[in-house]
Amino acid sequence: MIPALYFEDEYNNIDQLLPSERFSRGTLISAHIADLHFPVSNIGPEMQFSILDEQFIQKINNLPKLDLVTVLGDLYDHKVLASSDAALYASMFIGKVIEICKRKNATLIIIQGTLSHDSNQLKLYYHYMHDPSIDVRIVTRVQFEYVKNMKILCIPELYGVEESLYKHFLSGSGFYDMALMHGTIQGAVFGDNVGTGRLFRIEDFMNCRGPILSGHVHKPDCFNHDFYYCGSPYAWSFADDHRKGFILCALNLDTFKYYIDWEEIKSFVYQTITIDEIVNHDPQTTITYIDKLKANGIDYIRIQFDTQISKIERMILNNNYRDNEYVKLQFPNTEEEIYRKKQEEKLDEDIEKYKFIIDPKISDEEKFCIYVNMLKGEDGYLTVDKLRALLEDTI
Repeated sequence: MIPALYFEDEYNNIDQLLPSERFSRGTLISAHIADLHFPVSNIGPEMQFSILDEQFIQKINNLPKLDLVTVLGDLYDHKVLASSDAALYASMFIGKVIEICKRKNATLIIIQGTLSHDSNQLKLYYHYMHDPSIDVRIVTRVQFEYVKNMKILCIPELYGVEESLYKHFLSGSGFYDMALMHGTIQGAVFGDNVGTGRLFRIEDFMNCRGPILSGHVHKPDCFNHDFYYCGSPYAWSFADDHRKGFILCALNLDTFKYYIDWEEIKSFVYQTITIDEIVNHDPQTTITYIDKLKANGIDYIRIQFDTQISKIERMILNNNYRDNEYVKLQFPNTEEEIYRKKQEEKLDEDIEKYKFIIDPKISDEEKFCIYVNMLKGEDGYLTVDKLRALLEDTI
């Protein structure tokens, strides 16, 4: 029997139990997926569901033991109509996962993701939380969830939240066994840009005994040994040309040792190829080369030409792939385009340089002084006081 005091906030550290009261909590088996983004326009929600059904749902259904399934944010890509195919297939996905959880006596936790993506649409599944025959948790605020003898910190993506709230849960409420979230760990994105959200650091999770699993970053990765991104389950752009999949985790709740198994999902291959060795040849040679690349299993291919090619070859290639959504051509700028771009950049610089002239907050005297100082290349060459003194002397 599990001692009731383990679930009390003031006694949530298992180390506080007397040796005679300690118990084996066993090993928890969990599956984690994130960033499904229903609907993705160039895939379509029906295809998204098909990929997930064959390579995620069937895999977790075949597991001999399953205690926990999580969707770590961004189930949706944007706000959709309840009557849309996106809502239909996203709900079919959730429904199938719940069926598996019910058969295996597993818990489903859905974490709220980015506001512009999930758009508060997790409300579509609130009714499951009132069904006593299943265990579904939908998390829209920072909180602890207790699942099968374990304490889990859940952190959705939130904005403008007081730091004291995060500190309370991260370090002020004792130890916990696992963290589930949708957000950014330091070093995961360029410039650590999180807008009005919170940037997390590994030091925030010093009270976490097990792994931290997260959605939001679409590339699967591990940071500081214990922070894991699932990655998204399928690719839909050239910026998304890395491997895709989900995470299986086995966590021993007595020793806190865990094993992470990243399961690959095969969907669409996006690849960028740079070529220059066959340019300025017969255009058909280039077309044959591109078609062979496509035939080797690349679904969407972007060809970048490193060197200038003749106008006639460029025209033939563009005409050949004009209606082909699977091949994108990128040519280097021509001399005319380069010149035009430089002129546009110079114009932008001039506009920025002389915008003070139309600023109503600056007096005419100040504008004159600024202009003279620009010509002289010296900020303090002429001040308003000097200008007025010169004018008085002239008078």
